[in-house]
Amino acid sequence: DSSGDLSLFITARPGKERDIGALARDEVRNIILPLIADALEEDRRRAIKDLNVSSPFGSVKADIIAHPMKDDTVAVIFLAKDRLRPIVDEYEHSPVTQDRRIGDLQEELQANRLLLKSKVEEIETANEELKSSNEEMMSMNEELQSANEELTTANEELKNKIDELTLANADLDNFMQSADLAMVVLDRGLRIRHVTEAARRIMPIKSTDQGRSLGEFNVSFGKLDLLDEIHNVIGSGKAIEHTTELDADGKAYFVRITPYFFGEGTVEGASLTVVDISGEVALRQDLVRKSALLNLAMQANKMGFAEFDPDARIAILDDVGADQLGLDGAGSYPAETIFKNVVPEDFERLSAIREDAIKQKKDYTVDYRVAQPEKGTRWYKARGSRIQGADGHHKYAVISIDLTEEIQLRHNLHVESERVKLAMKAGRMGFVELDTESNEITVDRELAKQFGLPGEGIVSLNDLKACILEDDWSLLDENLARAIHENEEYEFDFRIKSDGPDQKWIRTRGLTYQSVDGDKKVVGPTIDVTAAKMAMRHQKALVDEMGHRIKNLFAVIGALVQSAPKANDDVERFAHDLIARIVSLGRAYDLIKTPGEDGRTQLSDLIRSTVEPHVSQQRLTLSGPDVNVAEDHMNTFALVLHELATNATKHGAIRHPDGEIDIGWDKTEDGLVAIHWKETVPDFDAPTEKAGFGTRLIAMGAAQLNGTFERRYSDTGAEVDLVVAL
Repeated sequence: DSSGDLSLFITARPGKERDIGALARDEVRNIILPLIADALEEDRRRAIKDLNVSSPFGSVKADIIAHPMKDDTVAVIFLAKDRLRPIVDEYEHSPVTQDRRIGDLQEELQANRLLLKSKVEEIETANEELKSSNEEMMSMNEELQSANEELTTANEELKNKIDELTLANADLDNFMQSADLAMVVLDRGLRIRHVTEAARRIMPIKSTDQGRSLGEFNVSFGKLDLLDEIHNVIGSGKAIEHTTELDADGKAYFVRITPYFFGEGTVEGASLTVVDISGEVALRQDLVRKSALLNLAMQANKMGFAEFDPDARIAILDDVGADQLGLDGAGSYPAETIFKNVVPEDFERLSAIREDAIKQKKDYTVDYRVAQPEKGTRWYKARGSRIQGADGHHKYAVISIDLTEEIQLRHNLHVESERVKLAMKAGRMGFVELDTESNEITVDRELAKQFGLPGEGIVSLNDLKACILEDDWSLLDENLARAIHENEEYEFDFRIKSDGPDQKWIRTRGLTYQSVDGDKKVVGPTIDVTAAKMAMRHQKALVDEMGHRIKNLFAVIGALVQSAPKANDDVERFAHDLIARIVSLGRAYDLIKTPGEDGRTQLSDLIRSTVEPHVSQQRLTLSGPDVNVAEDHMNTFALVLHELATNATKHGAIRHPDGEIDIGWDKTEDGLVAIHWKETVPDFDAPTEKAGFGTRLIAMGAAQLNGTFERRYSDTGAEVDLVVAL
């Protein structure tokens, strides 16, 4: 066994045991004991095969198996492989008698067998007792271990409870300090157990007064009998609440007395909580006062009020609101019936707007008509505002006001306004209104058209003056000053700035008035009197224009005569050239007298009328955009074109039957006209003589037109670049 004692038995067959010590000596020490030790150490079966076991009686081949048992013993099993080979000779004696010897041996064997059986039984009994004791010890050990674990668990739970209690106590103390609650905890004898800092600010109790009775202090809250109420709470176990009104110091309090329970629900005292609600009480009183004022204002303005619950589909109306809708007095009405008197087309629009506002959780405003037999049809405006009640439920507060008189006045004003607009439109009159404080002017579309403004709207006085000729500013300022300071009406004519030659005249009248907000304004119409002005001045203008043109014509002719070279003694040639130039001026003058359908002269017409008389079978090509030529520039530019055509006749393209002249032009970014004159002449030879009278005349003409002149020659002919203002 595990203690090292060895009891080995071998069973050859049932009932025949032998002491292995008598059979094997060296084998036990050298083979069997190590085998048993290995089986005990590794707790598994060990075996030795084909072992020769010898004894004083002989030898036998056997297998030895060491099998560990549950009680820490090892069973050693010998399995014989063949018969015992006896060693007879060593033990041979002279027999007394064979039968006697056998008998003695049998007796001895029987005695030893009985003794061995008794020993085995004693060993088995001791082994069973030892095994039972071991199991009891193991059970007791498990029970002790379980009890120790339960005690450890209980200890941990108790520690957690203590930690939770400490944390709860700290949280409660922190909550009371952070919430700044005025609280006093009393026992059944009204002795102070705990008092917060906030309570010490309200009641004359100090931190050192713990343990004293509350009755020792002068603590009162309005008409509340504090001590008596605390006794009632302790006796009944039911809490009470009390709200005081504002006292002489403007203070009001909310007092709550609750029972203090301990143990199995027994009342051990009371907790007194006091909250300063001075602000809330003052707000409530102010709200009552403002509600009364609001109700008075709504009654004075005949405004109706309704509270609509979108979930319950119920509306609560006051007297005015019910009267506006033609209902039977104030009260609660289903949503389907409150608009029964609304005009049908307005009812659909009103319902759609209201339901959309409810769906999107927003406010709404809607106008509608109510038809009542005794009142007729009246207009109302309703505004619904989404509000949240104390219970968190959202409703709509709706205020309605009668707009019938306002809409009627608005309609009448619209009719009158349309009449005025129609009259002003028929007379092509504009309208202007000046705010004398801000110097802002409101203009309509017709006035904006007269002044050349982008459109109707509000402009400054300076912006409007910028459209008027500077010479007429003083006239405008004088009339406005008299109207503003002396309330005088005014009427005067002024001129509008214009990029063209035509001058626009505007006539205005005006007067001052004071608006409802006290601002002084100047208003008046404007009318375009340009046609009348032009009609009055037409005859004088014709005479002046005729005299001016005749003077200009004589001046040009005189300049042509005076500019002739003094060295030219060919009178006929001089006369021919001079007559050609005068004829060219005549053609240009004809263009002035007979302009195009739109009253203007095109550059292409002027070039064609000046150059074509010189061309016979040559090709003349013109290309360029539409360009209008001013009247005061036509004579000068016609002379320039005539000189270019004359040079082409003498030296260039017009001299040759197959000659070509290409004249193109385009507008520049700075408002000038760039003209390119190109001649193509077969077998062209550039002239070598210096610039003559014609060249100087072209240069002088370009300078008078605020432009430049450049001429160059190539293998194919002459090219001229002119940049002039037309």
